[in-house]
Amino acid sequence: MKFKLFNFLAFQVGWLIGCIGASQGWPGLGPVYTTAWLTVHLVLVGAYARQEFIIVIAAAVLGYLADSALVLLDIFEFPPQAQFGQPTTLWMVSLWANLALTLRHCLGWLRNRFVTASLLGAIAGPLAYAAGGKLGAITLDVSASTIIAIGIEWSLTLPLLLLIVKAVEGPLERPAGTSKDLRTC
Repeated sequence: MKFKLFNFLAFQVGWLIGCIGASQGWPGLGPVYTTAWLTVHLVLVGAYARQEFIIVIAAAVLGYLADSALVLLDIFEFPPQAQFGQPTTLWMVSLWANLALTLRHCLGWLRNRFVTASLLGAIAGPLAYAAGGKLGAITLDVSASTIIAIGIEWSLTLPLLLLIVKAVEGPLERPAGTSKDLRTC
């Protein structure tokens, strides 16, 4: 339970650092934090580090593609001080990697709950982007069409991320030398 709380707090800190850093003209701050947190996380999960790393890479690629599509569709854009990559930014991709570090831990309760994940994504995704907009990290019109577009993105990507987790885990065989099932971390 302590690890899940630590995992949740590290995720929240990462989101804040990424968004505030980007809004203040330091868009590299989020990726630096996420790299440091990823390193600590991989050490903490030990024998499961390879699986976690694969999930992080998959989430980063999926996030890059999904957010780039929204940028290209003019759903949102990045103010000049937050631009660090194209069409989406490296700091946004690092937020997706940061999220991936929660999928088997503090968000592990979503495992095999794809409809719940879709509903959560449809609500939490637009809220997070609107909050990022309030902080000045992204520029978006908080209109019905924007909320719907981001909601659709997240209602599809969060369950897809859970399917990726499931595929990476396979039958959840314990790596040699481990005594705990990852689902109990």
